[in-house]
Amino acid sequence: MKTGLYELRGEVPKYDYIPIDDVVTTGSSLLEAIALIGTEPMKTIVVLDKRPENINPQVISIFKLPYLGS
Repeated sequence: MKTGLYELRGEVPKYDYIPIDDVVTTGSSLLEAIALIGTEPMKTIVVLDKRPENINPQVISIFKLPYLGS
C-alpha cells in the first residue's frame, strides 16, 4: 500500500499498535504513517520531541528539546 512518499511494507496491523520513531520535528511523518495504516495507534513513542507543543499527534517522548524558535 502506498500513499504520498511512503509505502507500507508488510500487513496493516489488525490489533492495537504503537509506532516508535527516533525524532519528531513537525509530526507530519507520524501523521502520514497513521493515515497510511488507517487507524489510530494506542500510543506513539519517540526518543526526541523537538516540537514546541505536544499536539497532533500526541507522543510519549524520552527527551524533550527546549523550543528555541526560528
